[in-house]
Amino acid sequence: MGALLSLAVELYEINCGECGGVYAITEKYRVHKYDIGGSWHCPYCLVGWGYSGKGKLQLAEKALAEEKARKTAALARANELEAKLAVEVEMARLKAMRAKNGTCPCCTRTFKQLAAHMKNKHPEYTNG
Repeated sequence: MGALLSLAVELYEINCGECGGVYAITEKYRVHKYDIGGSWHCPYCLVGWGYSGKGKLQLAEKALAEEKARKTAALARANELEAKLAVEVEMARLKAMRAKNGTCPCCTRTFKQLAAHMKNKHPEYTNG
């Protein structure tokens, strides 16, 4: 003969807003549809019911995408600042090298007495 089988299923009662029919779906299925967003149909009138995709999974994916966008923007700003600093450092190095060789940083001419030239012709100039 057959064996006795005992089964417990947790059901979620749904009242159809279209036809007024009452039916049930398993709680596990309802939670799954809530988490991923999804729908089911009334067995009487076949109207679709469910969740519009605002479940936990969609919210987590949206938060992850926003965080990735913030990280990308921060990296771009950091790279831009680093490049700007590298250009400033190179410009300062070139100015120092030219000055060491007697080249005026303002008019790019070469002078034996650069300090005297700077004092007489460019008194407003400061190293920076």
